[in-house]
Amino acid sequence: MKRKLLAGFLMLAALCQIGAADVNLPDSNNFRTIEDYQNRVLANNAELEAKFQEYKAALEQIPQAKTLPDPRVTFGYATEKTPTQSTFEVMQEFPWFGTIKSRTDVANAFSNAASKKYEAKKLEILNELKRWFYEYCLLHRSIEITTENIDLVRHFEKVARSKYITLTTTHPDIIKAQITLATMEDNIKTLNAYRRPLVVRLNSILNRPVIAKLDWPQRPEPKSVSLNFDMVYSLAMQNNPDIKALGYDIDAARSGEKLAEKKFYPDIGLGVSVDAGMGRNGESRVMPIISINVPLWQDSYRAGRRQAQAMTNQARKEKEQMQNTLAATVQQALFEFEDSSRKIHLYEDILIPKSKEHLIASENAYQSGTVDFLALLDALQGLFDYQLLYERSLTDNAQKLAELEMLTGIELSKEFPEQKISQNPERNTK
Repeated sequence: MKRKLLAGFLMLAALCQIGAADVNLPDSNNFRTIEDYQNRVLANNAELEAKFQEYKAALEQIPQAKTLPDPRVTFGYATEKTPTQSTFEVMQEFPWFGTIKSRTDVANAFSNAASKKYEAKKLEILNELKRWFYEYCLLHRSIEITTENIDLVRHFEKVARSKYITLTTTHPDIIKAQITLATMEDNIKTLNAYRRPLVVRLNSILNRPVIAKLDWPQRPEPKSVSLNFDMVYSLAMQNNPDIKALGYDIDAARSGEKLAEKKFYPDIGLGVSVDAGMGRNGESRVMPIISINVPLWQDSYRAGRRQAQAMTNQARKEKEQMQNTLAATVQQALFEFEDSSRKIHLYEDILIPKSKEHLIASENAYQSGTVDFLALLDALQGLFDYQLLYERSLTDNAQKLAELEMLTGIELSKEFPEQKISQNPERNTK
């Protein structure tokens, strides 16, 4: 009995140790950094996987295009007594010279286009992921800033109460503070409620249960990149996978034109026929066979050629329009990227430090009785607005850089790094 109790105790202790060890194991679904999110998307996103399967399907067209038609086997047997008791034929058809090559070129071009469309979809999904990831970062920072300002309003309310007790201020000052406090507390509720829609959207991109928990993200340090339109547009023309996919579509259409020309020429069939009982002494007779189909319906073939030419022209015009659209998109994204970079420095170097100085001076002036309470609240509201606008500019900057990287197909922050953008707008407040 004692041995059983001792064994049970040891087993329980071991299970407790295992349970304690499991608590310390890293959570595989605990996403914090943008790298965590990207790795999950590349491995699990359903839309990206569907596009990859489309590419695999296009690859399988190549061996089919290279293959000859199946041989044709014919067997005949006479039900009545005839000189030929039975016949047996084997026939292999060979397309006209160059037909298989043209058909294979079409399949190759389509598979290359599918590969580039997969790359384009990957960049598109990663850009979408970054967009909402940075929005999630912004939400977290907005809640922190609002909470800090709520504490300041509460502090000012206490100052107003102290002055009211000493009859150096009026009761409306306290009411103003309470109104401002109620407004900010309502903002906090709105921000906290917005967290769930963002989590659901991110989980849908990550291919996780939509209500799965997502911790607050860790925003990467912003980077300043030295860019200009000519450089970015040139990179987009060279690397954009959608442009490259349309180039392969043009190649496929051109090969399709060559394939349509082959319709005007006959296919050739070679085979052998065995007739039982038709040879000397009743032996079987073997005869070689050649067959040629007659390309009779020329109108149909000409229509096929015109169709192939129209598809080539369509692909060319689509590429031309995409290049025009890409130029406009690059210009707009670059403008917004540069504009947000300028605003970051404006808020960081001037407006936020000056607003803090203004707030400190207003508080001192209010306590000494030289300004009213409304001026103090205005100074606080100004600082609060600039802090939120600064965070919005950081988010816009990161999102526009991600869009430019999607358009160019390369990581611009690594290829053209400049100085880093500070996330600490307080560095110039002293």
